[in-house]
Amino acid sequence: MTAEIEYKKDCNKAYGEQLPELIGRLLFEERLRKNKTIRMVSQYTGISERHIDEAEIARRSMRWHVIARLLKYYGKRFEVRLVKEH
Repeated sequence: MTAEIEYKKDCNKAYGEQLPELIGRLLFEERLRKNKTIRMVSQYTGISERHIDEAEIARRSMRWHVIARLLKYYGKRFEVRLVKEH
Protein backbone atom coordinates (compact mmCIF):
# COMPACT_ATOMS: atom_id res chain seq x y z
CA MET A 1 0.00 0.00 0.00
CA THR A 2 1.37 3.40 -0.90
CA ALA A 3 0.28 6.93 -0.24
CA GLU A 4 1.69 10.32 -1.03
CA ILE A 5 1.77 13.69 0.60
CA GLU A 6 1.65 16.48 -1.91
CA TYR A 7 2.45 20.07 -1.08
CA LYS A 8 -0.39 22.45 -1.81
CA LYS A 9 -0.07 26.18 -1.20
CA ASP A 10 -3.64 26.51 0.00
CA CYS A 11 -3.46 23.55 2.40
CA ASN A 12 -3.90 24.47 6.06
CA LYS A 13 -1.77 21.60 7.32
CA ALA A 14 2.00 21.54 7.24
CA TYR A 15 3.92 18.42 6.28
CA GLY A 16 4.68 17.80 9.94
CA GLU A 17 0.96 17.39 10.61
CA GLN A 18 0.18 15.36 7.49
CA LEU A 19 2.86 12.70 7.94
CA PRO A 20 1.69 11.27 11.30
CA GLU A 21 -1.91 11.18 10.07
CA LEU A 22 -0.88 9.41 6.88
CA ILE A 23 1.24 6.83 8.67
CA GLY A 24 -1.50 6.27 11.24
CA ARG A 25 -4.11 5.75 8.55
CA LEU A 26 -1.88 3.30 6.69
CA LEU A 27 -1.24 1.32 9.89
CA PHE A 28 -4.97 1.27 10.64
CA GLU A 29 -5.80 0.08 7.12
CA GLU A 30 -3.14 -2.64 7.29
CA ARG A 31 -4.50 -3.90 10.61
CA LEU A 32 -8.01 -4.08 9.17
CA ARG A 33 -6.73 -5.73 5.97
CA LYS A 34 -5.16 -8.45 8.12
CA ASN A 35 -8.41 -8.73 10.11
CA LYS A 36 -6.67 -8.03 13.44
CA THR A 37 -8.02 -6.23 16.46
CA ILE A 38 -5.92 -3.78 18.46
CA ARG A 39 -5.95 -6.31 21.30
CA MET A 40 -4.56 -9.06 19.03
CA VAL A 41 -1.76 -6.81 17.77
CA SER A 42 -1.00 -5.69 21.31
CA GLN A 43 -0.76 -9.24 22.62
CA TYR A 44 1.62 -10.31 19.85
CA THR A 45 3.84 -7.21 19.79
CA GLY A 46 3.81 -6.24 23.46
CA ILE A 47 2.78 -2.70 22.49
CA SER A 48 0.00 -1.35 24.68
CA GLU A 49 -3.43 -1.04 23.09
CA ARG A 50 -3.38 2.67 23.92
CA HIS A 51 -0.11 3.24 22.03
CA ILE A 52 -1.41 1.33 18.99
CA ASP A 53 -4.60 3.37 19.01
CA GLU A 54 -2.68 6.62 19.40
CA ALA A 55 -0.37 5.69 16.52
CA GLU A 56 -3.31 4.90 14.25
CA ILE A 57 -5.16 8.15 14.93
CA ALA A 58 -2.02 10.31 15.29
CA ARG A 59 -3.23 11.60 18.64
CA ARG A 60 0.23 12.28 20.08
CA SER A 61 3.69 12.86 18.73
CA MET A 62 4.92 9.88 16.79
CA ARG A 63 6.69 7.18 18.73
CA TRP A 64 9.05 5.79 16.12
CA HIS A 65 9.86 2.66 18.14
CA VAL A 66 6.11 1.82 18.15
CA ILE A 67 5.84 2.47 14.41
CA ALA A 68 8.90 0.28 13.78
CA ARG A 69 7.50 -2.62 15.81
CA LEU A 70 4.12 -2.39 14.09
CA LEU A 71 5.77 -2.33 10.67
CA LYS A 72 7.80 -5.42 11.59
CA TYR A 73 4.66 -7.19 12.80
CA TYR A 74 2.83 -6.38 9.56
CA GLY A 75 5.85 -7.34 7.44
CA LYS A 76 6.05 -3.86 5.97
CA ARG A 77 8.63 -1.12 5.69
CA PHE A 78 8.44 2.64 5.60
CA GLU A 79 9.90 4.39 2.58
CA VAL A 80 10.36 8.10 2.00
CA ARG A 81 11.40 9.43 -1.37
CA LEU A 82 11.92 12.85 -2.84
CA VAL A 83 10.51 13.10 -6.34
CA LYS A 84 10.99 15.78 -8.95
CA GLU A 85 8.04 18.06 -9.49
CA HIS A 86 6.30 17.97 -12.85
